[in-house]
Amino acid sequence: MVRNLDMLAFLESHSVVEIEYLKANGETCLRNITDVCISDEYGDNYIDAYCEEKHHRLTFKIERIVSIKPLWIHITNKDEMAPQDGLYIFECWGDNHLELEMYRMSKGEIFWKCFSDEFEHMSGWVSVEPRAYHYIGFYPNGIGWKTLEVKPKNEVNDKYEVVAYQKATENIQYALRLRKLWPEESFINPKIDDSIYNDDYWSDTTILASHEFLWRP
Repeated sequence: MVRNLDMLAFLESHSVVEIEYLKANGETCLRNITDVCISDEYGDNYIDAYCEEKHHRLTFKIERIVSIKPLWIHITNKDEMAPQDGLYIFECWGDNHLELEMYRMSKGEIFWKCFSDEFEHMSGWVSVEPRAYHYIGFYPNGIGWKTLEVKPKNEVNDKYEVVAYQKATENIQYALRLRKLWPEESFINPKIDDSIYNDDYWSDTTILASHEFLWRP
């Protein structure tokens, strides 16, 4: 059980965390929470947080929090390496704003490889720098992939996802959906004209699955 009140500082330092919580009936559940604070109503042994699953604020007793897993890991130095093979969604500093980029990486690769030397790129007037990362395992073995039968809509909302797709007999590729689908090649070579990813590009594409993730800039 997590019992130390110092955990509040940990919770506040991460925009989204997943907690395993022991309910009063003895069952455990997973909750993704944001905007954490000590409960004004119940005191230091409780926290209040916005629950993504319930879509409103809930109160949690600290001694019933079994485990905590940050969904976004802060990058603290330029030598940090990928802990395992997979897709990495980077929260990056842009020109006075935060933005997302996606790269597939192998275990042991340095995160800053994608942002320095020949891979340095700009957002407005500044060089893009990684601030934190979210890990997703490759399709189909990674946890959290859901089968899709149609292309996800490019609608404006707060849902973000990675889409696994395939063209003809090519290997599985990935696209990051923000307001539109951005294939990984867009981030590997940011000078690509994004107009090539129009309806014609996606018309001969098999959408395999999607993996949603939470982000609170």
